[in-house]
Amino acid sequence: MVGGGVLFGIGWGLAGYCPGPMITSLSFADMSIVTVVAAYVVGTFATKWTLAKIEEARHLKHKADEACVG
Repeated sequence: MVGGGVLFGIGWGLAGYCPGPMITSLSFADMSIVTVVAAYVVGTFATKWTLAKIEEARHLKHKADEACVG
């Protein structure tokens, strides 16, 4: 939680946008906001992919542990 909050705060400070207003600011069609939204989208998908890989590794470890016991 703390790490995510720190990353969120850094991104907010650098870009000057929090997620809600960032999406609505796309109506300005300014290249800087397009870059910020693109980074937001890439970061979101990278996080989802990383969390899926971690969950998969935990699941495989759990299955391996069950195989050793049973």
